Amino acid sequence: MFYFIFFIFCDKILMVIIMYQELLEKYKEKITIIKNSEYEYDPNNNYYFYSETGEIFSICKNISKKEYLEIRKTYVEKTFHSDDVVEKKLQEYLLEAGPYPFKKHQGKFFILKSTNNEQILDLIKDIYKDIYVFNYCDYEIIFYFENFDNSVLDIFKTMSDDFMINFIVHDGLWFTSDILGVDILTYIKGAIKYIAYDDTIYKYSDASDMVLLLVNKHNDKIIKVVKKLVLKRVLENPKNNNKELLETFFKYDLNVSATAKALYMHRNSLIYRLDMLSYTMGLNIQRFTHAAAILILLNL
Repeated sequence: MFYFIFFIFCDKILMVIIMYQELLEKYKEKITIIKNSEYEYDPNNNYYFYSETGEIFSICKNISKKEYLEIRKTYVEKTFHSDDVVEKKLQEYLLEAGPYPFKKHQGKFFILKSTNNEQILDLIKDIYKDIYVFNYCDYEIIFYFENFDNSVLDIFKTMSDDFMINFIVHDGLWFTSDILGVDILTYIKGAIKYIAYDDTIYKYSDASDMVLLLVNKHNDKIIKVVKKLVLKRVLENPKNNNKELLETFFKYDLNVSATAKALYMHRNSLIYRLDMLSYTMGLNIQRFTHAAAILILLNL
């Protein structure tokens, strides 16, 4: 099963490359690839998009609306005129190596695709309050900064039952102001390609699903980014012995009592530490699939 999905993954990457080459060929008289940093943008006469590799290309606005919408399904459009300063800075952060755009030091994100995004976004704002939305092709990337205890996947499962709306949701991870935008974008691209394999199986997914799918599948770049987002904050200070705690917990097959005894800790103290680690990592170490993903990341 994993090998079958891996081949699909490779096919999709190849398909994106071929689509870009076909786009360049089809509109060769109308497309310009921006290679000069001093290039003067002309948004009145051209659309601008980011390619899969991060190149910016322009295409004349005399293409049809249908052609424009088809291109937008695959490529992110560069924003020029936006009333939302953060939205513009967010695009620059993710796609142009710009500075961290948010006031708050840390937050979380998730990836959403639904049949009624406008209605859903209104509901999400009621739950998570302070959110920023980044449109990536047919997906909405939701960045939020409070109410972290509200489970994203549980909320959308409830919405699906109550409102009979189809969703594809991927619960992302924590990010902090020292994380590069390119790392978050790499994660987003990987998650979207992963979700696209089969949106019936992966209708509700998270980072653990992606790790278990992609490990040993030559996707080192994505896996390294996931490792950074999951483990960086819990392992950056060796004095807190988090690595030893995690390794001992795995050594004793996720058995809390045996781990507490081996570490000379009270059982309740260990449970508290595990809860804090789970919260910080964004994966629950006492859930089997999450624990398996964390173990894989620890050993990379």
